[in-house]
Amino acid sequence: MKTKTLSQLRDADFADSLKASLKRYHDRNERPTSTQIINDALAMRPRRYYLSYRTVENTINHISSEPSRRQARHTASRQQWDELSRAVFRYLARHKDATTAEAVNHVINFERPSRFFISERKARELLRRTLRRKYCFIS
Repeated sequence: MKTKTLSQLRDADFADSLKASLKRYHDRNERPTSTQIINDALAMRPRRYYLSYRTVENTINHISSEPSRRQARHTASRQQWDELSRAVFRYLARHKDATTAEAVNHVINFERPSRFFISERKARELLRRTLRRKYCFIS
């Protein structure tokens, strides 16, 4: 049995959001632009954080040890890590005896991100792949 990577799962979840956005526009008889469809899909809440436990734990530890060097290259990535670190620190504040590992485990397994953290370029690529199968026309 083939297992999917976290990136493949994220891309499939985002494709579902693109389809839902397209359906909403179709139901209202509107002709959206690709930017509108992408922005709507990016604003939807994904099913989970599509990151491995080890990646999150290492990055959170790095962020907490060097808060001045928190800058990531991409805006979406920076927002994702800011949100994740806030969620982990919020869990630690609520549960005084918890370890960082427990907090990361809880956030990864039980909390949902506020939005998709995908670059504009990747979102456009996924839109093209999704539309290729549907044959719909957008302006």
